[in-house]
Amino acid sequence: MIKLQLIGRVGKQPETRATKNGRNVTNFSVAINKGKDKDGNEDTQWFPITCWDGRADLAADLLNAGDLVYIEGTPELNTWSDRNGKERTDIQVTAKFLQLLSRGKAGLEKKAAGGQSRGSSYGSGGGYGKDSSYGSKAKSQREEEGFEDLPF
Repeated sequence: MIKLQLIGRVGKQPETRATKNGRNVTNFSVAINKGKDKDGNEDTQWFPITCWDGRADLAADLLNAGDLVYIEGTPELNTWSDRNGKERTDIQVTAKFLQLLSRGKAGLEKKAAGGQSRGSSYGSGGGYGKDSSYGSKAKSQREEEGFEDLPF
């Protein structure tokens, strides 16, 4: 199994829908800043992220555009043709674990306006503390799916 770990900013507000089978799915993208290119311009890599079921609900409640997030998941290579017929490829990530690291401007404005989501009560940094039901659920999901912390 391949595990991908990403730290980046949520690009736009996550979108949630239900499938025909009644499963919740949330999609959003994460921007990873790779530094500056040879011309001095910011070089950004975008990763589309998909969350299913409980993680879909968590992402919808927790994340806002601009938030800094940590994602662990499995990558899948997707290839398609764009409008001009050019073949394009991206890496779609199915999130197995996510953690809010810090709020972006949209998240801070939402919190200030009283629209506090469950995610904003996780403490500074948005981590999964011992009192968080999401944290214990996420940890057990990681263990069930074979993700383990390696000593190196």
